[in-house]
Amino acid sequence: MQPLQDAMIGDARRSIWTLQVAVGFVLLNLANLLMARAESRRREFAVRAALGASRDRLLRQTMTEGVMLCVTGGMLGLWLARVAVQGLIRAYPTSVPRMGEIAIDLSVFLFALGVSLATGPPLGVAPAAQRRIDDLVTAFKEGGPSISSRWLRRR
Repeated sequence: MQPLQDAMIGDARRSIWTLQVAVGFVLLNLANLLMARAESRRREFAVRAALGASRDRLLRQTMTEGVMLCVTGGMLGLWLARVAVQGLIRAYPTSVPRMGEIAIDLSVFLFALGVSLATGPPLGVAPAAQRRIDDLVTAFKEGGPSISSRWLRRR
C-alpha cells in the first residue's frame, strides 16, 4: 500500500515546496519594489494633491497601477510556465510521475488571474497607506529645487 499523494507526486515534494517559497519571495519583492517606487513618487503625489486630486483619486490610481502590474506579471508568468512545462516534458519525460498530464489549461489560467487580481489591490493600497498626502510642504521641501526654480534663479 502506498498513499495516493506519494504515488502522484513521488519525490517531487521538496521541489514543489521550494517553488512555492520562491513564488512567495517574488511577491514580497514586488511589494517592496512598489513601496520604493511610491516613495520616489512622493513629490508627484504631493503636486497632484496640491492641484486638487483627492486622496480617493490618488488611492484609485495606485490601486489601478498595482492591479495592472500584477495582471501583467501573472500573464507573463503563465507564458513562462507554459514554455517551462513544455521544456521539462521534453527534457525529463519520466522523472516526475504523470508528467505527460501536466498542462497549462483554463483552470490554471483562472487561478493565476484570480491570484493576480487578489494581490493587486493590497499591493496598490500599501504605497498610499505608507505616506500622508496631507503633508505637502514636507514633500515639496524634500524634493529639492526643481528645474524651473533653478532656471528662475539664473534670470
